[in-house]
Amino acid sequence: MPLLHYCQPPNDRQLPRALQPLHSDPLAAGRELHLHDDRLGYVMGSATSHFADCQLNDFPWVEVSILEAGELQLEWAGGALQLKAGDAFVLPRGLSCRWRHSGELRRLFMAFPGRASEGAMPQAPVLLDPSAPREPSPPPAASVLLSPKPTATGCDLFESGCGALRVGMWECTGYVRKAVTNPHCELMLLYAGSVTLAVEGEAPCSVRAGEAVLVPAATPMAWDSRETVRKLYCILR
Repeated sequence: MPLLHYCQPPNDRQLPRALQPLHSDPLAAGRELHLHDDRLGYVMGSATSHFADCQLNDFPWVEVSILEAGELQLEWAGGALQLKAGDAFVLPRGLSCRWRHSGELRRLFMAFPGRASEGAMPQAPVLLDPSAPREPSPPPAASVLLSPKPTATGCDLFESGCGALRVGMWECTGYVRKAVTNPHCELMLLYAGSVTLAVEGEAPCSVRAGEAVLVPAATPMAWDSRETVRKLYCILR
């Protein structure tokens, strides 16, 4: 399955269309679905809307969003969050909040109507802070490296589904590795650096800061970064 590259500018994107809808979707307006993975239980897509002021009650699944343009106000009992372009956040399952914006709002989303939305949930949206403190993280295995061992740090910021879904931040110095096939899928948003991802039979995919890419499960992918990369990761097993 090819990578889904959310390059900049958006008009240059070449993305498939998924025909299966998200059932009982309180944010259906303006959604465009690009991949619907029934086996792992997630949907990847983008959404564009020009005005909204609605109450979300008992939100039906976990959803990770990346704002690409516009501003969004979330209000709930005891708190509020003002989001702007470049921000990423999680709507937990069961959340009740007011969702409102005026003017164009564009976002990428990864929704999890499957087992990733099971388990205890926070009672408020979770802002994914790219400057959150990180701890040392294991580098790629020596057996797959084609360059000296890099240095990596990372942190988890959200987890659900008994660990099936993990969302957090990761930073790593430049390295090159051969193709690796993982059983999980991963959405990456780059905050710093750039990387070239290569899948056999596909054109190399060069991802820059400010761009996102979805790597479907069981995709054999090589990595080539010549500078430090800092990214948001959203991994579903």
